[in-house]
Amino acid sequence: MSTNKTTIGVLMIVKNEQKHLAACLDSVKGWVDEIVIVDSGSDDNTEQIARQYTDKFIAQHDWQGFGKQRQFAQQQMSSDWILPLDADERVSDELKNSILAAVQNNPSNTCYSLNRLTYALGKFIRHSGWYPDKIIRLYPRQATQYNDALVHESVIVPKNFEVQHLQGDLLHYTFDSLTQYRNKTALYMKSWTDQKGKEKKVLH
Repeated sequence: MSTNKTTIGVLMIVKNEQKHLAACLDSVKGWVDEIVIVDSGSDDNTEQIARQYTDKFIAQHDWQGFGKQRQFAQQQMSSDWILPLDADERVSDELKNSILAAVQNNPSNTCYSLNRLTYALGKFIRHSGWYPDKIIRLYPRQATQYNDALVHESVIVPKNFEVQHLQGDLLHYTFDSLTQYRNKTALYMKSWTDQKGKEKKVLH
């Protein structure tokens, strides 16, 4: 009987995340096998905080978009399963248990989706289409990766793969004020516009 343990690695891309990073990493500390953090140019205490949890902290300032940055981070990993997280997210206990149970048998043709529950302006939002925010966030490293999107990147689900859903929420502490929300939205909109511009040039 094989005693090889199926491993889980957390993939993170960050920039100036000193406010949220420790709480995110505390939610996976002790039960994941690998944490890889790729930084795109922080000038706060992000690196110092990250190195308290992992020695796999890599600076990659050649920013080519969220998708490419996640691909680069995955190239630095060796775990069987990839769990991508953003610094403003936390893995709930129920979700943790679901993840561990899901990968126990190391299925070779499955990706896993989960519910993300957003906390904004002082409360969790469970209405107006905000919840459940279903996203694919657990997948086998050697089978797939993120796409090339500049923003709103997503996991490529290979043909003949199935997507199963995990129980438990990924808690998302996204913004504390309307100003922060506007700034974040403006950044995403610029990235989206840049991406559409590149796609149009390819078509022509």
